[in-house]
Amino acid sequence: MQISLGRKSIHCHSCGNELLLSEFDRQTADRAQIEIDRSDTTLQRKLDSHDFDVFICYNHEDKESARAIVEDLKERGILPWLDESSLRPGLSWHAVVQDVIGRVKSAAIIYGPKGVSSSQAEEIQALITQHLKRKCPVIPVILPGCSVDPDLPPFLGSHSWVDFRRLDTYPWKQLVFGITGARA
Repeated sequence: MQISLGRKSIHCHSCGNELLLSEFDRQTADRAQIEIDRSDTTLQRKLDSHDFDVFICYNHEDKESARAIVEDLKERGILPWLDESSLRPGLSWHAVVQDVIGRVKSAAIIYGPKGVSSSQAEEIQALITQHLKRKCPVIPVILPGCSVDPDLPPFLGSHSWVDFRRLDTYPWKQLVFGITGARA
């Protein structure tokens, strides 16, 4: 089906790799498409019930990198909460963010080349509080382009990082594991 649509590869939600369709027979490709469709249905169900898997905390100057992470997470069947795509116009930003932080399953704190903004610092404090209260994972994520290791708040200093500067550590697998608790 995907081959007839002109696709040469598909993204595997299980392993995180791009798989060439030429390496599969038609039946295998169709089974892979069923998994993708199932993942899309799961994401829609999560979205309808506001059941976000991860809160994305980022400096708005690193918005493009945050958007890219969000899209990749969705392809892996993980529903992220990102302010620009999830915040309903007309509602109090602070009230909505506090509500989401209070019930989200995990958080990814994105450290990019632009450093930490003041609003991001407020979110980080709220996320640390929820981590201590509910034991939800709070994952520091270091973007390519960060020339130095970020100065993490004391409560995050002991957490393991996901470092996208080092591809030899399989950062996508680490991030998915941190969010879901399931190894890829």
